[in-house]
Order: sequence, then structure tokens, then C-alpha cells
Amino acid sequence: MEAEIENDIQLVKKYIKSKYRLLHCVSTGENMARYSSLFSIDYNTAYFCGLYHDLAKELPAEEMLKLTDSFISRNILPIAYLDFKRETPALLHGVASAELLIREFGSIPKDRIAAICTHTLGGQRLSRLAKYMFMFDFCEPYRQYKEARKVFNILIKEDRKSVV
Repeated sequence: MEAEIENDIQLVKKYIKSKYRLLHCVSTGENMARYSSLFSIDYNTAYFCGLYHDLAKELPAEEMLKLTDSFISRNILPIAYLDFKRETPALLHGVASAELLIREFGSIPKDRIAAICTHTLGGQRLSRLAKYMFMFDFCEPYRQYKEARKVFNILIKEDRKSVV
């Protein structure tokens, strides 16, 4: 198990060079896994999505666009507002991350791909996993703004009446 986690971290380090971004990815994965049962999300799926969601975040815009084109050619799922997102390629880092993961791992379950692709702006008719990914990316504990802390505290409150 420990060797597997180290392999996961090494893969993230292959693409993420910033200490803060690495910390964010690891923390997002660990926290999504930790609270996954509260949201009826599979532990390993939560960890995978949280850890790898920003894999392409630090790549140059041109590379993100190329990875996005490659992902789109796979015809796995449509990307909403693609023309708008192409104008600001950083919004496509989730899609580019999904493409990198497919290249690294081969086949990835569609629910994981969708959650990673939509984590930047959310979307309509999102799965429980995709909503969970979107929220935990926003409120991961190392985020430096008070709104993130408030959302995190609401999200993990165990005595709430409804979930997501």
C-alpha cells in the first residue's frame, strides 16, 4: 500500500513542480478519501480523483490545448462551452489532466474522467462524484481564503440532514 501511494505521488511530481500545487493535490486526494463515506463515494475513486485532478495545471497553454484536442478525439464525453474554454486554456486543465491519465494508466472509468474534466467550472447534471470533486477542489484545507474554510466545515459536518 505504501509503495502504491509513493508511485501515485511520483506520478503527480512528474507533472506538478510547485510545492503548493503538490500539497493541494495530495491534500485533496487524502481529504476526499477521508470523507468519501459521508457522500457514498468509493474511497479509492475519491482518492484517485482528488490526487490527479490538477495533473495538467502547470503545463503551458499550448500543451493543454493539444491534450484537450487529443481527449476530444477519443469521444469519451462532450466538453461543455469548449470554444469559451479555449479562449482561457487554464479552464481546460481538467480535460488535459484526464488525457494525461488515460495516457499514463490506459483505461480510466468514465465517472472518474467526468469528475476530473468538470472540476474547474462544474456543470449541469453532474454525478455525485463530480459534485464532490468540484466542492473539494474549492475547499481543500490548504486553500487560503475564508470562504473555502466555511465550505469545508459545512461539507464535512457529519450531522447534516442531506448530502450533496
